[in-house]
Amino acid sequence: RGRETGAKVWEQADAHVQDLLRCAAASELIANTPVPQSYSHHTSRFLFLWSLTLPFFLINCCGPVASILAHLFISWALLGTEQVGHLIEDPFGFTVPSPQ
Repeated sequence: RGRETGAKVWEQADAHVQDLLRCAAASELIANTPVPQSYSHHTSRFLFLWSLTLPFFLINCCGPVASILAHLFISWALLGTEQVGHLIEDPFGFTVPSPQ
């Protein structure tokens, strides 16, 4: 009876290890899939245009001086977040050439 229980434990452990390996393989597939350049450019352009129009909307609720300060802070935060996103896309500083 003890051998049966031990064998079951090893079978379950092996099944869990196989599940873990499948998850790791799926994660590597996701990690190695590049973000399309058009998506990255579109996001950058949209953020740039949004940040250009932001002061016109802030001036009504904050006043001229506070809207300038708020615009600088909000733009700094969002552009910094965008830069972090670009760094996360290429964490090791090199891109793998896509097959053509």
